[in-house]
Amino acid sequence: MDLEDQIDLGLLADSAGIPRVALRALNPACNPWATLPDGHRLLGPAPAEARFERVFATLPPRARLRLRHHSVGRGDTLSAIARRNGIPLEACVR
Repeated sequence: MDLEDQIDLGLLADSAGIPRVALRALNPACNPWATLPDGHRLLGPAPAEARFERVFATLPPRARLRLRHHSVGRGDTLSAIARRNGIPLEACVR
């Protein structure tokens, strides 16, 4: 599937009903959580391609990414930030 905009890989995998690790393994050029911002050919299991297209088409652009902005403060650590936001540390580093 050719994408012209970014999308959260977890959101796409969950919506299409495939494991996140499978989608990430097929798309190593993507960062750990989203497709590239300037267009990307997204690979997925053949049966899921139609679901990918439906999910992408039905989501408004603002809903395609689930990113949060965080200003790092004195004493912040990556593990503390991850814990506060309920995400695994591995999702923060690559």
